[in-house]
Amino acid sequence: MKKKIITRDFFIDYLKQYYSLSDQQINHLMEDFQQFYQHNLNDFIQLRHQALKHAGLKNEEIYQKILSEIKEQRFSVSDLSLRQIRRIIYG
Repeated sequence: MKKKIITRDFFIDYLKQYYSLSDQQINHLMEDFQQFYQHNLNDFIQLRHQALKHAGLKNEEIYQKILSEIKEQRFSVSDLSLRQIRRIIYG
C-alpha cells in the first residue's frame, strides 16, 4: 500500500476545513510548526530547560521532565542519562 504524501497546501486546507482559523492564524501556526521541527535534540533540550527553568522548576525536576518528553518526541535516540542531559545544557 502506497503512503499518501501530505503537502503543506493539503495541511493548510485541512486546518481551514476543521478549525475556524484566519489565514493569518494558519500562516503563523505553520511558521511555528516549521520552526519547532527544525530543532535537533540538543536544541530541544536547551530550549525546554530554559522554558522549564523560567516556569520555576528545579533542575532535577527539569531533567526528569526532559527525559520523559524526549521519549514522546520525534527524536530517535537511545535512552539518555541525566548526566548526558546536563552536559548538553551546560557543555
